[in-house]
Amino acid sequence: PILDNIVMAILDLSDVGYVVVQGTAPSVAGAARLLPVLEGLGFAPFRQRLVLNYNYRNFLGNLSAADIAERMGRPLDYVVDYEKQNLVSLNTGEPYVLRAGRWSRFGRTIDAIVGDLDTAPGPDERSLEYTGRSGPEGERRSGFDRRTGLPWPPTTGGGE
Repeated sequence: PILDNIVMAILDLSDVGYVVVQGTAPSVAGAARLLPVLEGLGFAPFRQRLVLNYNYRNFLGNLSAADIAERMGRPLDYVVDYEKQNLVSLNTGEPYVLRAGRWSRFGRTIDAIVGDLDTAPGPDERSLEYTGRSGPEGERRSGFDRRTGLPWPPTTGGGE
């Protein structure tokens, strides 16, 4: 709920950010307000991933993934479906991912997220792909890292 200096520094250093949303109206409304703020801060949509976390059973009036994607104004990247074992894990504090089968719905989703992390664009690729609304194509925020005093974005030296 707060975008302080620490969160801003983390966003600047991150290649990809995952916005995790539950399928409840307050959570969806909050995330829908957050996405344009992230864009305005230079965290382009191609660096954002929307994750819908259904950690509860379906109920009458439950928001569907399609309803949530429509409210967000873009498709969801991942949907973590409800599994009873996830709810047990939340209550016991034992991570279900450590014993989830790779072919369970949960296991497949986590595997896809990990694969996405492995292929996330690096700093050099990010600057070429940026097409955000806050500036001309290819423009990125630049300046100095407040902690180190070094130029941002970092430049990579020649071969070693």
